[in-house]
Amino acid sequence: MNAAAAESCCETVPTEVIIDTPVVKKEVAPVSFKRSQARPLRSKSFPAFRDSLLGEISDEQLLEIHGLYLTKEENSSSHDNLGLARAESVKSLFGKVFDERRLVTFGDSIGVDDEALKDGSFVRFEIKRIESRIQEIESRTLIYFPNNSNKGLIDEEIESYLE
Repeated sequence: MNAAAAESCCETVPTEVIIDTPVVKKEVAPVSFKRSQARPLRSKSFPAFRDSLLGEISDEQLLEIHGLYLTKEENSSSHDNLGLARAESVKSLFGKVFDERRLVTFGDSIGVDDEALKDGSFVRFEIKRIESRIQEIESRTLIYFPNNSNKGLIDEEIESYLE
């Protein structure tokens, strides 16, 4: 065998090494906030999250939106606390999609822990059953009227409350 034939016979073919690196996707909250900010940041999943949440609520329920805040955050909003400012801004994201009278906002302090809610999701949602058609919340009173009902708008419970 001549040298050229030996060389072509045993030629090494470069092999391609493929290293499969898994892509780690960070879960992004549907609504989040930067520290000391009341303006919400919406992820692409927010509309689906909102629609899913609203799909869970019956006519006898309301949605509580709890804006959370750390006590060391600065509040530059016009609200009593940053949590309430956050809750109100999230409430505005629901627009005309849901009856605003059934969206109730709260501001809740979660202390001073920097690690708490490090993902920026300074908001919590709770679906609550309306126990009474009349609810006194902070500085306002809510009176719930049945949707698509042929019942009278004013019943004994409301009449006695208004007296």
